[in-house]
Amino acid sequence: MKPNLKNHLEAKMTSLTPVDRAFFDLPYEGGKKGMAFGRAGKLAFGGGLLAGAMVLAISLLALTPWPSAPFVEESQLSFPTYRSRAEVDRGVPAYETFVRRFVPALFSNLGHERSVSVSLPDLFVSVSLSAYLSGGVIESEFLSYVGLSDEEELLEASSSVFRMLGNLEEKSDVLSGGLLLSSLFLDPVYELRDDEEMDELLQEVADAFGTALFYRSPSASVLNEYLRSIAPRGASLPKVQLDETLDCLVASTYIGNFFYLPEKASSHKAAYDAGERMTYHLAGSQKEVPYIEETLRNDPYLGSLPGAAVPFEGINIDVGSLASLSCFKTIDENGSPFALISDILGGNYEEKYSDFPFMDNVFYGYYLTVKVPYFKDETDVDFSSTLHQEMPSFREEGAFLKKILAADSPKATFASSRQQLRLSYDYSGFSVASLSYLGGATATAPSPVRKDLFFDRPFAYVLYEGDSYELPIVVGCIVDPSY
Repeated sequence: MKPNLKNHLEAKMTSLTPVDRAFFDLPYEGGKKGMAFGRAGKLAFGGGLLAGAMVLAISLLALTPWPSAPFVEESQLSFPTYRSRAEVDRGVPAYETFVRRFVPALFSNLGHERSVSVSLPDLFVSVSLSAYLSGGVIESEFLSYVGLSDEEELLEASSSVFRMLGNLEEKSDVLSGGLLLSSLFLDPVYELRDDEEMDELLQEVADAFGTALFYRSPSASVLNEYLRSIAPRGASLPKVQLDETLDCLVASTYIGNFFYLPEKASSHKAAYDAGERMTYHLAGSQKEVPYIEETLRNDPYLGSLPGAAVPFEGINIDVGSLASLSCFKTIDENGSPFALISDILGGNYEEKYSDFPFMDNVFYGYYLTVKVPYFKDETDVDFSSTLHQEMPSFREEGAFLKKILAADSPKATFASSRQQLRLSYDYSGFSVASLSYLGGATATAPSPVRKDLFFDRPFAYVLYEGDSYELPIVVGCIVDPSY
């Protein structure tokens, strides 16, 4: 490992990480009723991410007080930083532009036969972080795509997304919000830059993108363990599938829960327990399903503007204190909701009122009875073709992650991108867990051939002296480990 990076790690070992310090400021005390954590303390080497992210994750879903599989990695080179919602008082145009442009293109490339859901915070962060770490033509094209002028604006936009969407808020002892983190896994076949600017770059990605950098090869097992470590036990996580030829990976994780307040959750659950169901129509058949019912008095409903591709209507209901759910359907009973994605993300609709005037130029709303079915979704979306279509620079050989690699290092070429997700909506609220990643492989050197060696049957062994002489000390054959 390069001396400067080693010094960077040793400095982390001797003091609290940025995450540790940030959680000192959270307005919760360990002894408070219903809180599963107090101050985050310093953990052993590699545990800085664990100290902060674990606490945030535990608080997020308020489940059991410790994750199932701690992820402690001596290869960790950077530590994420927590930001509070209060620091942001504006939107993030770059994020909104990305969503309006990229996501409709993505949906147009997907099959429409089954449900598809896409988590947007981690999708944006994984692409923007990949662009930032790649630099050159990839970064320039991404900046143009989302309407930004330079790197500083990109860092500011990404940091704002984290402050707005990766945070917690407490109302009536119910914690809602999102955990948003990113990670970079880089096989040691690559050589990292070792100059005065590298530490600064590591700090920039930690601050702006919530990034933990691991100098080790990615794998499905590593990513699944990483997800389990930052989520509370009991969270419904996607099972990550990964192309094992990838040797570098930029990943972003979003885990969110938006709870109904207790009184409303109790009311919804009572309706569910009482067996209240609505008729849901699907492909010429129908089924009885549980649902959330809301009554909106003298409110507008949402209706498409004349320029919409397909006429549609919808509603908006609150889900707890931090989220609202907007649902839309086509006016034509046989229409596909996939046709609405571009218009609803582009805001191509308006509030519609009744034709009965209340005063001059003011009209009554509607007495709306709304029923939204409970739903679950589990998706695995490949967005590589959309990325190539929208930002062709990602095709350039040897350009992936170029900004952080040494001049004489093997070069990385973009190879694959996916999002894997699970979500549910029911009487408790809306829960989602998602991981998006962009992966690459060496362009000028072959990736190692991957092979498993599990000594799960009788085997022979030799214990050698390991200093200077390499003389055998013990030799044997093990038939039954008997341990």
